[in-house]
Amino acid sequence: MARSSLLVTGALLSIVALGSLPSAAEEGQAEDPSAISFEGKIVMVIVDRSNALEKRETSEIFKEAAIRKVGGRYFITGIAYPRPDEQNDWRGGAEAGVAWDHVHQYYAYTPEQFKKLEESWAQHTGE
Repeated sequence: MARSSLLVTGALLSIVALGSLPSAAEEGQAEDPSAISFEGKIVMVIVDRSNALEKRETSEIFKEAAIRKVGGRYFITGIAYPRPDEQNDWRGGAEAGVAWDHVHQYYAYTPEQFKKLEESWAQHTGE
């Protein structure tokens, strides 16, 4: 009786452990984020800029975004989109990139969706 209960417990633990493993698709995507396509999108990423003293996040906006491997690390790269909430955004139009492992979230918008978002920002800032 004790042996069969140990077998059942072991089988249940195995099922739970296997269920918590990433699927092959998830694992492949985690290892190769370059499979994500941002073609035709404007991408906003929320970037972790925290350090030992403070937690800080910022955002970056890219046109023509793509994920590329540089020096063994993945980066999201593209043309920096001029920030609608800054009059003299020196980053606008520059080729830029952010290490993918520092990206907490991303939002991919069609140009039409992003235009509506920009209009919403303009209403909030009074421009």
